[in-house]
Amino acid sequence: MELDTRAAYDALIDDLVADARARAEPPENEDVWASVSDRVPELTGDVCDRILTLSTTAPDAELVEEVTAARDSTEAERKRAQALTVLVQDVETRLDERTD
Repeated sequence: MELDTRAAYDALIDDLVADARARAEPPENEDVWASVSDRVPELTGDVCDRILTLSTTAPDAELVEEVTAARDSTEAERKRAQALTVLVQDVETRLDERTD
């Protein structure tokens, strides 16, 4: 996954929005999570760093803590959880913008 520009990040969010919409119209939270979760294998350390840099959303600290505490996670898993929550929030924001 190449995320070297803001435009590339926006394209990723657009792809995830389209995938969530393909699952259901309008997509529910579970559809967004499913779409983002499908990308987890691509979330390497460098990709997670780029997601966290390019997004204007802060990771959902409570959810990250819940996920990582349950698994006794490593720092890499914590970063992946942060990136995952940021992606979900950004997809949901984009969906909200398009329905307003």
